[in-house]
Amino acid sequence: MLKELSDLCGPRPLTAEERDNSVGGLLLGYPGTFERIGSVSARFAQIPLYGRPLDWFERWPARVAAVTLEQANAAAQSYCGRFEYALVVAGDKAKVLPTLDGIGFDVVQLDARGRPL
Repeated sequence: MLKELSDLCGPRPLTAEERDNSVGGLLLGYPGTFERIGSVSARFAQIPLYGRPLDWFERWPARVAAVTLEQANAAAQSYCGRFEYALVVAGDKAKVLPTLDGIGFDVVQLDARGRPL
């Protein structure tokens, strides 16, 4: 994940194929977000919460499809602040801890209740 983020923010921005695959996936999955009444009500509760117009969900697919490769890359750049992230890793300490060497983050160990060890 860190390598992908580093590449995206540096020498290898999104390609046209990656943009097309992402847009296609979003558009193909979009109808499924309206399959259940709970999902529909949650979606429509967002309209006043985020101050969106009433036709937000009607216009969303066309707006997503219209995103250019340049716009996608510009948006991706806003996520390039690597040290603004907190990585959470869970698992067997003996197996996981050695894999974290060299990632460039301080490792803070917590118990199952979130207390520092």
